[in-house]
Amino acid sequence: MYGQAGACQVTEIGPLPGGRPDRRYYTLRPVDGAGVIYVPVDTQVWMEPVFSRQEAESLLGRAAAIGAWSPGAPGRLQQQEAQYRALFRRHSREALVGMLKTVERKRSQGRGRLGSVDDRYGRLAEKILSSELSVALALPLEEARRRLLLSVGGSPRAT
Repeated sequence: MYGQAGACQVTEIGPLPGGRPDRRYYTLRPVDGAGVIYVPVDTQVWMEPVFSRQEAESLLGRAAAIGAWSPGAPGRLQQQEAQYRALFRRHSREALVGMLKTVERKRSQGRGRLGSVDDRYGRLAEKILSSELSVALALPLEEARRRLLLSVGGSPRAT
């Protein structure tokens, strides 16, 4: 897992092509196929291994019991965005599930229309969790996404 890119495969560790030979980088390929990421091995950006199959199944099983999150008063976009960013900085899968649950609830109550902040952070939480579930459960990305959305009470939809 790398920052907001979600699950990535480390394809190489070494210097950048044409870069300083004494500086080593991870070459990461996101599961969703969105390009290549080069990260210094001594980075301060959050990275951790993808969780196990058992942890993934447990998270999906507990998702219904994880509480939805309250993003603050409607119309207070700066406050909502600050709260979403704070949740992401926690690097908690449970917090992401709670956030996604909140966004899906808003989506269902608003006939599918969301504000830009809710939509952006909901999609990001969905991307991060789906990519990790895809790897941990050895599922195609769309099937992992479908199972995630069903577990939080949402409905699968076109990406």
